[in-house]
Amino acid sequence: MAGLSMLPSVFRSSCFTWRGGQNELMTDYIGSKEKFGLYQHYFKNKKKSRFAYSSLEASLSNDSNIVFLDTNSGNKSSYAIMLLEKGKDIITTYPLCNTLTGYASISDFAEKYDRMVGLLNPLAFYPSIRSLKEIFIEENILIDKVRISCHPSDLSAAFSVSGPAGTAQPLQRIISYISNSFPVSLRTESNNNAEPAGIRVNFENFETLILFDKKQAGWIMELSGADFSALTDHTGLLALNSEVEPHIAPDPAVMEKAIMANLEDFMQAMEQRTEPRVNSLDGLASIILNKAVGESLQTGSSVNL
Repeated sequence: MAGLSMLPSVFRSSCFTWRGGQNELMTDYIGSKEKFGLYQHYFKNKKKSRFAYSSLEASLSNDSNIVFLDTNSGNKSSYAIMLLEKGKDIITTYPLCNTLTGYASISDFAEKYDRMVGLLNPLAFYPSIRSLKEIFIEENILIDKVRISCHPSDLSAAFSVSGPAGTAQPLQRIISYISNSFPVSLRTESNNNAEPAGIRVNFENFETLILFDKKQAGWIMELSGADFSALTDHTGLLALNSEVEPHIAPDPAVMEKAIMANLEDFMQAMEQRTEPRVNSLDGLASIILNKAVGESLQTGSSVNL
């Protein structure tokens, strides 16, 4: 995928410095009070941590270790840069920023100040996604087609995604995670309002068709290949190779559990100074995907990534 060379090239291993009390991890939240109440639920049972509603000004001057940046304003990249400069690690929602220039600046400051940037993509922590990844590795699975139906902007009340590529951003990332491959081109299909109705994302050896449907709750995905098929949705892995019984039982609370796992993975990575599973590569991929979708909508043609 174009632009991957902009990703910070080194894993940071500097010694982590605790602040704000012995063995206490302090996280500030910058965003809406409604969303803060939602995420506060995920933090309330975590020991040796504090999760507080904050503002940019307060976070720049206090002793917090991490800032959860949950704003889609045009100032997001400048907020991130100022926070990195103050020694804060950052986790944020999609998009990381809107331009490749903004991404390059964030990456430069993260490397300069030995800080880390992660994203919230709970799909990567679904049990069904992890199981598919393990199956692909163990059995060397090759797929020839993926078909996904999803809402254009909301995967759940806790995980809305903006931008022209909408929910295709985190969904594309889990396809790359499962298959260990990156997309090479895409083409959009637009509706009467010139909005994306679907996106055909071409990988080197297979195609992923993402269809937007505002009536779709969550998402549903079919994967197929030689002697292989799988069906999964936002609740769990429903079928594997046409088995009647689901390989993993559906779990209505899977999104909440996945968000918690996403946040815990990031916080553990900050303590150990290792890369979180969902890192700035997801942010870069979403920028590239959004730009390509916008270009394809304007030209009506396929766009190389």
